[in-house]
Amino acid sequence: YLSLSNNKISSLPSGVFDDLKSLTYLSLEQNNLTHVPERLLGDLGNLQVVVLDLNQISSLPERVFQGLWHLQAVLLQHNQLTTLPEDIFEDLRDLKQIWLAGNKLSFLPARTFHALSNLEWLDLGENRLSSVSAEILRGLSRLTFLSLFGNQI
Repeated sequence: YLSLSNNKISSLPSGVFDDLKSLTYLSLEQNNLTHVPERLLGDLGNLQVVVLDLNQISSLPERVFQGLWHLQAVLLQHNQLTTLPEDIFEDLRDLKQIWLAGNKLSFLPARTFHALSNLEWLDLGENRLSSVSAEILRGLSRLTFLSLFGNQI
C-alpha cells in the first residue's frame, strides 16, 4: 500500500515505482499531475488498485496499464480527460471497476471496454458524452453499475 495523495506532485519519472514489485494499492489522488508516463506503472504486476482522482490529467498513453494483469480498479475521476486510447484497458481481464466521472470525455472509441468481461462497475457520469453506442457496452455481461449521469445524452 502506497499513498502519495494530497501532495503537490506535478510529475513523476517513468519507472519510479519499478522496485515496488509487491505493491497492490497505489494512490496518487489529489496532486497536480497533468500527464502519466507510459512506464509509470510498468513493473507493478501485483497492482490491484490505482487511484489517480483529482489531478489535471488530460490524456493517457495507450499502454499505461500494460502488464498489470491483476488490476481490479482504476480511479480517474475529476481530471481533464477528453478521450481514451481505444486499447487502454486491453488484456486487463481482472478489471472490475472503472471510475471516470467528472472528466471532459466527449467521445469513447467503440472498443474501449471490449475485453473487460469481468467489469462490474463503470462510472462515466459528469462528462460531455452526447451518445454511447451499443458497441461500447458489448461483452460487459457482468456489469451491474453504469452511470451516465450529468452527460449531454
